[in-house]
Amino acid sequence: MRDRYPERVSTSIDPDAADLELAVQLQTELAIAKAEREAAAARASALRRARLRFVLIVLILAAIAGSLIYLTLSTLRDAFGA
Repeated sequence: MRDRYPERVSTSIDPDAADLELAVQLQTELAIAKAEREAAAARASALRRARLRFVLIVLILAAIAGSLIYLTLSTLRDAFGA
């Protein structure tokens, strides 16, 4: 009966090839870490801009609401002579 799982042939790894493979892996990991840092910085910058836009919009809306309230009270004062 033939063996279902033949023995694997052991091949030795060339030290230079192993060093090259490890160097490539390290460069890849460094590139990924750099990309993650850049992405985090971009996210933080976008978040700051979004907060600034939000504050600006709230201030503009508050100014519009204040103007409408002032005009309404001014009209009511003129209408009823208070």
